[in-house]
Amino acid sequence: MVRKVCLDAEKHGVSMMAELHQMKQHNDHCDFIIQVGDDVYPTHKNVLSAGSAYFRAMLKHDTEESHGGRVVLKDVDSECVKSCIDVIYSSKFEIPDGKIIELFHVAIMMQLEDMRDAISDILAESITAVENYFSTRNAGDIYGLIDVTSRCRIFLEENSMEIANEAGFGSVERSDFLNLLKSSKSKLWEEDKLVLTLKWIEGCEKKECLYECLELIEFVEISPVFLQELLETHSIFKRDSELDNLIRSHIQKASVEQRK
Repeated sequence: MVRKVCLDAEKHGVSMMAELHQMKQHNDHCDFIIQVGDDVYPTHKNVLSAGSAYFRAMLKHDTEESHGGRVVLKDVDSECVKSCIDVIYSSKFEIPDGKIIELFHVAIMMQLEDMRDAISDILAESITAVENYFSTRNAGDIYGLIDVTSRCRIFLEENSMEIANEAGFGSVERSDFLNLLKSSKSKLWEEDKLVLTLKWIEGCEKKECLYECLELIEFVEISPVFLQELLETHSIFKRDSELDNLIRSHIQKASVEQRK
């Protein structure tokens, strides 16, 4: 009678992948080369096919790469490609310094879903500096990362005055900027909202959005002295007589209210 024995499957799998990873490191029995620029990464077709739908499709069919045992990847970062190969072999990966967006792109290209999800979570949690707000928000838009874009909106609400000093402030999405003006969480004074609006409009050159933004500002709460100083110092009023007249009308209304 045949007796079946089952070993610890998880332990066996971990051991096998560790051995395959070592074989890759020492170019042992490797049968496929991934090349990025001058960098070459020896790998195993079976491992790539098992770990990545991208390579499975490439190597399963009668392709030049399948026959030649080599693929040349273009427009990708070499360090990021290496990290993706590592995750296929070991489930572990390093994020090259300052290249998390590039790594995310390669993970998506290679259809490494678990890695993609892990990087998405890291992106959502890493919006802690004004400097990485724009690249992270852009990645959220390009790849449809709802959690990332949501976190970016919150970060914008909490750090709007600092972000406004960055060169890319005009690239803030219209929906995000309008949400900023509407949000009670931003804790902005009405004067701040007006200054941010003028700066954003100048940066994005979307004058058609200007009056939509101004409707969200409570001008009755802004000092006429502040408005007068703004008129005298901000160049946008010299170029836009309609806007100039609008602000002057608010100054008159505020002055009348103060005399009551």
